[in-house]
Amino acid sequence: LGLSPLQAGISLLPSNVAGIAGTMLAPFLARRFKIHHLIAAGMLLGAAGIGALTQVGGASALAAIIAGFVVMSIGFSGTMTLTTDAIMSAAPPERAGAASGISETSAELGMALGVAVLGSIGTASYRSSMERQLPVGISNEATESVRATLAEALAVTARLPEPLGGQVATIAKDAFSDSLALVSGICAVMVIATSIVILILLRRVDASSVDETSRQTPAAA
Repeated sequence: LGLSPLQAGISLLPSNVAGIAGTMLAPFLARRFKIHHLIAAGMLLGAAGIGALTQVGGASALAAIIAGFVVMSIGFSGTMTLTTDAIMSAAPPERAGAASGISETSAELGMALGVAVLGSIGTASYRSSMERQLPVGISNEATESVRATLAEALAVTARLPEPLGGQVATIAKDAFSDSLALVSGICAVMVIATSIVILILLRRVDASSVDETSRQTPAAA
């Protein structure tokens, strides 16, 4: 979009505010609704935000990005708060350190795998699009740079004569937008599937907890 780093950072500030709001809202809602319902709802809200990122092309790209990140931040920040609370609450006090370690390791592993796997898919999509659409008249060295990343592509096109430079820059931006849309679509499907699993598995946990309590009550009496 041609924004400076400062402009780009300011554009994403609303998502930070939304994340704070989601974190503070989660405990309030947890007093009124079942945890697995709230976690699944947060995941679905996050999926809706990711879905907005599939519409990043054209003049409305910045609005789609801001809206998508705001919705994602509300949904996922609340989900992470509730998930951490559920993990810590399930562990006895003497195992609190282990529970905290599992929680943090799971989060870091998920983010690392997301960057590695989904980032690789996005990069492969970008390079494939560039290979199909690059016009003739570009040197082999410039072609390799253009195919590498969007940043390198824009740096190379700034040195190309017009109208070739502008044409390649447009192709690179479109290829990057398409790759982001593809990855966002995959993410949205994965998050929706995860929310369904959460509803099923955590509901069983709640049910087993209730059954265990009902069995112990007569014995205690």
